[in-house]
Amino acid sequence: MSIFNHSLLRIGYRSPGLSGELDAKGKITLAEELDMSIIEPQMMPREFPEPASYTQYRDATDSSKVSVRSVGSFLDFCDPSSAFEAELEQAINNCKALGVSYSFLLAKWPPEGIPQAKTWDLLIGRAKDAVAAYNAAGITVGFEPEWFIGSVERMARLVDRVNDDRLKVNFDPTNFFLYGSDPLEAIRLFSGRMLSGHIKDGIHKKGETRIGEGEVDWPAIFTEFLKREMSMDLYIEHCKSSEQIRQSATAVSKILTAILG
Repeated sequence: MSIFNHSLLRIGYRSPGLSGELDAKGKITLAEELDMSIIEPQMMPREFPEPASYTQYRDATDSSKVSVRSVGSFLDFCDPSSAFEAELEQAINNCKALGVSYSFLLAKWPPEGIPQAKTWDLLIGRAKDAVAAYNAAGITVGFEPEWFIGSVERMARLVDRVNDDRLKVNFDPTNFFLYGSDPLEAIRLFSGRMLSGHIKDGIHKKGETRIGEGEVDWPAIFTEFLKREMSMDLYIEHCKSSEQIRQSATAVSKILTAILG
């Protein structure tokens, strides 16, 4: 069995950075070459420029061991002027067209001048609606730490106020790290809500980079997953070419090999 298809940890890659290089079939083929079984696209025009794009991904996976079961979606949770209900309906329809069972969401910063209390109330109400709507469509949904909810403290506040066991946390330890939080503390707090996440690295006060080039303690994170027997889909990201995907995959393989033997 490939080290990227462990019984608990399944490693794939996020594909939006390759949209200028590879089509849907090419992205699936790259995953096959790396002995990965999952990839994760992003709902954005450069990856899905037209409705037929969803069919292309589904056709590419029909004869492959590689599956697309997760996708990222952008919704304006914190902007009072956004057409949130329409955005939510479209995002769910896109997930159905792609055939995924999981989607991660992000809460961007609110427009300038919106009070924090009002932003929290708006976010919580819309998050509750999103969790209910996605789950009614048979899709599990998780919030990722970034922007308005980038820290462990703010994610815990979101989880507490939404108060719904169906709400998951999309684990991005680098984002937690860059917002001043301990990724291991995030695992301790949210492990029961984690199904999926992202693999990259980061440097304090400088930002994101590819795994192996920063300060995030990935050996400790992988070890904690295994100790807790957490079943996770994890996607390599922050790569802008297939070569960078290959390099990051090699870095992940070395870490996992050292842990698993």
